[in-house]
Amino acid sequence: MAMPIPVMATPSFVADVLATVGKLSKEDINSQLAKILQHINQVKLEVYEDLHQRYAEFTPSYDETMSLATRVSNATSSLKSLSNKIQNEIQVELKTASAEYRDLHQQLEEGNAIIAVLQQLVELHDLLQACNGHISNGEYMLAAQHSEQLKAKLQAFVNEDGDIKVKKTLRTEFRIQREQLIFTIGELWNQLIVWIFPKPEGSTKICEIIINDKSLQKTSLSALVQSMHCLNYLDTRMKTFARHLMQRVLVPVIRQKCVVKQKQLDKGKSLVVVPVEEQSTEPKHVFKNLLKVFKFLHENLMTVRITDSADGTTLMEKLRELILEEFYNEIIKECLAPAIPSQSSQLDWFNTEVISATEAFQAELTVLGFSQENDSAIMRYAQDVNVLFANKKCSEILDSARQLMLAPLYDTVKISSSDEGEPIGKEEHKGSHVSASDSPKEDEAELSSGLFHFPACSISKSVQDLMDMAYETLTDASQSSSTYAMQLYYVVRKMFELYCSVVPMYHKKSLEEVPLVAALQHNNCMYIAHHLLTLGHKFGGSMPCFSQMAPTFVDLIQPVRKLGAECFVAQMRLRQSLLMESLSLAQGFQSVADDDDSFMSEMTPADRAVKQCLSQLHLLNVQWKTVLPSSVMQKAIGTLLNSVVTEIVDKIIALEDISANDGRKMYFILKTLEEEAPACLESGTEHEERSAGQLAPHVGHCVPNWARLQELMFMLNAANMQEILNRWADGKGILASIFTADEVRSMIRALFQNTNKRAAVLAKIC
Repeated sequence: MAMPIPVMATPSFVADVLATVGKLSKEDINSQLAKILQHINQVKLEVYEDLHQRYAEFTPSYDETMSLATRVSNATSSLKSLSNKIQNEIQVELKTASAEYRDLHQQLEEGNAIIAVLQQLVELHDLLQACNGHISNGEYMLAAQHSEQLKAKLQAFVNEDGDIKVKKTLRTEFRIQREQLIFTIGELWNQLIVWIFPKPEGSTKICEIIINDKSLQKTSLSALVQSMHCLNYLDTRMKTFARHLMQRVLVPVIRQKCVVKQKQLDKGKSLVVVPVEEQSTEPKHVFKNLLKVFKFLHENLMTVRITDSADGTTLMEKLRELILEEFYNEIIKECLAPAIPSQSSQLDWFNTEVISATEAFQAELTVLGFSQENDSAIMRYAQDVNVLFANKKCSEILDSARQLMLAPLYDTVKISSSDEGEPIGKEEHKGSHVSASDSPKEDEAELSSGLFHFPACSISKSVQDLMDMAYETLTDASQSSSTYAMQLYYVVRKMFELYCSVVPMYHKKSLEEVPLVAALQHNNCMYIAHHLLTLGHKFGGSMPCFSQMAPTFVDLIQPVRKLGAECFVAQMRLRQSLLMESLSLAQGFQSVADDDDSFMSEMTPADRAVKQCLSQLHLLNVQWKTVLPSSVMQKAIGTLLNSVVTEIVDKIIALEDISANDGRKMYFILKTLEEEAPACLESGTEHEERSAGQLAPHVGHCVPNWARLQELMFMLNAANMQEILNRWADGKGILASIFTADEVRSMIRALFQNTNKRAAVLAKIC
């Protein structure tokens, strides 16, 4: 506690200093001014010490504070009296002794500054005391106003030069007091609005709100809200309230089957959201429950204004700013969008039931203050029902198409050209066609009846369903309005564009590794392209939106065909690389037999290489003959077989020396290939019996180098050079049409020893 000091004389002290009549001497002024300044400094020290003890050391000293305030007031009066006398009575002396009196004036200004600081400290102290009193009495609005005044004055005081210790002490006390006020108001808000969130297990309700208006005993709801707004604390609590209301009440009411009930409690009113299984999810029932929530809030809480002004913002308007956009988006996404009909026959029900219920709901929200007249997002959405219906239908079509594309490709159906008695498409979608009675003219070439039929093969069932969906969609488009028909037309186009993007990525692994799936993908793409060729022509005349131009899908044919071809070609390359890897075991067909006669009974590397190739080709035939069209299957396996034949022939022709045993062994290996390879080209419809050594008629057509294999076997099996020379026939024989002269001479050099006869034969082959 500060030590007491002598109380300075009041106006009598000034009277002693100043002469009642005459002039004030310079020495008296100096001495008396020094005494006044000494007294002011003593008061300053006591004020600083008192404030420090009160707010830093928490020492109660109310009486001494009042005494100090009185002393400050007396010193202020004395200094003001002295200043007036100096200003009025010694102006002449100031002119003659300006230097000395400037010092006196400076000391006087310093005294005034000290007095101003002391007055600020007293004023801050008074505000702190008043704020504490208002908090104790429950006058939170007045406490908030004093707190804001104290905040502004303290900020200005802190920015001035002065004692840092006192400023820090006052600022700390202000912060403690303000946080205490905010905490007290926050606790009252928590007691006013009680949220009950039950645990999910075994709960009979989703959420409960209790408005406990009886908890405000010392203050009113409006005073509480206005004090929170004054302290800039209302926004924080309203954001929390809006988040709970949206997540715990409004969203469950919109998304789930539930009802809203109100209850009267002893301490206030309650709103409960209860789940009900039999509750309808139609928009009108959802709107009814939502209105119960907003009416409950309007009656018990949200009509309070955040300021004293009659046209001030209400809590409901504050809530609108926080959640209106999210609330409308939730209604559109979870309530109105599912109610959009998927059938045109339900449009009348939507126009009469849903739109009228939405209009009534919008009007009620406007009356309650949650919505304004220009907040018409849900009405605009509901009134665009025709566009929404078309968009939903298109979205459902694309979603169903995508699900078909994700289905396994190996679930197949047979497509038989004999069963399809009509050209491309389904019978019910046929356009104009040539009747049976329209026979071709005599001078016109007659075309095959199956020229435009898709060949017999297997395709994925999902692709057949996809094409059925495309036909059904276009049929629906032909019976709809121009705008809707145009949308459906582009949806069908997007279906096939989506197919080109989804299938290669989703089924990538099986398309790369499984030959059967690759063949099915080839058939699927060709089947789709086959229908796209005339799909637009079939429906162009029946779609009103294409009166000036015909719809077309022809531009999609090339990408679809390319997709199927690339997939199948990649599989062919993989199979070819595996065949070449198997042939590498033959080691270039060098020394295929030993010198003894046991070579016939032994399995040499060359035997194993050829057997492995035949085994792979047989497996491909088993998988592809029931899937691919016979012509495509024969061409594909023929291409692979041709690569095997070419590799074997090139390796044998490149040999420089072939022994008799090697030659015979090679002949029997190639004989095995010649006999077993044609079976790899047989399709599922071919059951003709072939006698030993008989060549299937299609082998030479499917395997371009098959004749080279046969002529190579002839040279390996030739008894002497004359037979080879006769087959050459001076460059006009069969051998000359298959092999070049250099290749024949190379084989003769490898098979026969160097003799004059060989030289003569070589000379004749040119």
